[in-house]
Amino acid sequence: MSATTEEVAAAGTRLMAVVYGRNVSDQLHQMRYERYCTCAASAVCELKVEKLPPTERATHFHSLQTHLQAVVWKYMRTEDLDPLQLGWYLESGWLAPIMTDIQPAHADMMNTVHCKCRAMCSTMSCSCHERGHSCFSACEHCHGNSCTNVRSVSAMQAQEDAAGCETCLDDVLYDSDFEWVMEETVD
Repeated sequence: MSATTEEVAAAGTRLMAVVYGRNVSDQLHQMRYERYCTCAASAVCELKVEKLPPTERATHFHSLQTHLQAVVWKYMRTEDLDPLQLGWYLESGWLAPIMTDIQPAHADMMNTVHCKCRAMCSTMSCSCHERGHSCFSACEHCHGNSCTNVRSVSAMQAQEDAAGCETCLDDVLYDSDFEWVMEETVD
């Protein structure tokens, strides 16, 4: 009951990492990115944001809300804690949970286009080519490496990219359209 909101949120983030089968020291944004890479590379089904681990901000608010509920259940009192400081807001006189204060993913990722071409991706029938971007790892047949619509990467750039992300799938490292995926910002 005497824990600060920062302590509650940090504990919730550690717990969420364990729930997703990772270590308490793992970062949710890294887990989210790795899951995204795995889903995008498989290209078996459409990537659904709800299948990714939650963002750190969603976990932050969920942890605060859960803490408030646990305190209410344990001590059967609410006067010591302000729900408006613990992940809730007032809507038409009722408390409603704050789900997050950021988007679940960058707008570009939410509108990801990947092709299903069986040819060389050189015509406007390729959805990637049509929209003016290179094919990448989520493209069903070429996977961004066996067609004519691929951005070439120098050996120097490949080393720089690899140094920034040791745990990523190799073919995802060259996807220049998604350099921002590792970032999570709060406006």
